[in-house]
Amino acid sequence: MGVLKVPSLLFLMLLLLAPASDAETCKEASESYTTIKCRDDACAKACQLEGFIDGTCEMVWAKPVFLRCFCNLC
Repeated sequence: MGVLKVPSLLFLMLLLLAPASDAETCKEASESYTTIKCRDDACAKACQLEGFIDGTCEMVWAKPVFLRCFCNLC
């Protein structure tokens, strides 16, 4: 079994502490499309007008559960 050297251990620690780059960081709630009945086509159009690539309606798990328009940044 090999011995971990300090630079290798430091590199591993930095990787573990780095912020995650998951899909959630690519989404932002729409500021202009706020309606009770969310529709994907209208949500996407509103997001594009806000300068985003696309948008979709997604469930927000709060009380009560509702649909919200989220815009895609990437």
